[in-house]
Amino acid sequence: MKMKGKYVIVFLLFFGLCSAQKVNNQWLYIQMNIPVGDSLVMHYFYGKLDKKTFNKIVKGNYNNQFFTLYDVRYYDGESDKYLDYDDENDKSILIFRTSTINRIGFLKKDPLLLNSESYPKASSSKNLANE
Repeated sequence: MKMKGKYVIVFLLFFGLCSAQKVNNQWLYIQMNIPVGDSLVMHYFYGKLDKKTFNKIVKGNYNNQFFTLYDVRYYDGESDKYLDYDDENDKSILIFRTSTINRIGFLKKDPLLLNSESYPKASSSKNLANE
């Protein structure tokens, strides 16, 4: 009986930690230039990141390191819609290096809830291109 109780406690602690992590995630956007041939093409990615990592990036305490963006979305100009970055190979998770980001900022809500006329405006943003 004591072993069963310990498993229940471990399960509840694990579930609680996972739930707490989701609460601290914030919608944000990332602007970056990606080389295509001889030119650079500007891309925007939208997703969730925990506020602690975001603050480290903005303050410059996370230079040239990798971080993971969850529930990734992107804007498709042809269909004029925001779409999930999800297919048979990818599960809406992308890994970025901080040195490749030009601009990063918080969003007020999930971009899938917006239409093209209400382009996501960041409630706060930080230009990282010249740092």
